[in-house]
Amino acid sequence: MQVSSTNNSPNFSGITPIRVFNNGVEVLEKDVIKNACSKAIKAFSGPLESKYKPAAAQLAVRDADYSYLCATNGYVDRFVKSDAVPSDYIKAIYDKNGRGYLVTGPMCIDLSALGYNIGLAMKQCKAAGLRTSDALEQAKTQYWDYVKSIGNNMFNRSREAFNKVTGEKSGAYQEMRLDISTKPHKVKGKIVEKVSLENISFNNRHMQG
Repeated sequence: MQVSSTNNSPNFSGITPIRVFNNGVEVLEKDVIKNACSKAIKAFSGPLESKYKPAAAQLAVRDADYSYLCATNGYVDRFVKSDAVPSDYIKAIYDKNGRGYLVTGPMCIDLSALGYNIGLAMKQCKAAGLRTSDALEQAKTQYWDYVKSIGNNMFNRSREAFNKVTGEKSGAYQEMRLDISTKPHKVKGKIVEKVSLENISFNNRHMQG
């Protein structure tokens, strides 16, 4: 498939690195990171709960492709008459090292299409009794190359603010990251890897690392 270029394009304003914390300590386990990111994306997709509205409002200021209005009632409700789903507008992706990124806008469509190609190739392999194929390996390569291009794209990282009218970013040297704070759960006195969101916030990467 033909995907859009993420290089220096105002259409790709929404790339925000994600870090996950549990009880104040950064989480490095990939499964826990994915679980936390999934819950954060669900929160941002709406309908917005009161405790997540401040973070959603901050995201709307920083990202030209995220609509606070749509999220207030829920992206699904907003687009209920079409075949669109929230992941067409906002999603979390992970590189091969488990680092997470929040992405929005056209990138989401491209990623969904690339993921669809992988699923289709896998079905074809299964029908043919194959473990893999050239088509499947090519689809995977295209997907991971695209994810890598997003992770390496410093120009379009979220900044302190984004003017949706002029398309200009402010705070050009103040790259932002999304911090997801979770709290541990205990079952019969033992901590389990069940994620519950405690807080979602944006922080200045240059000041906070």
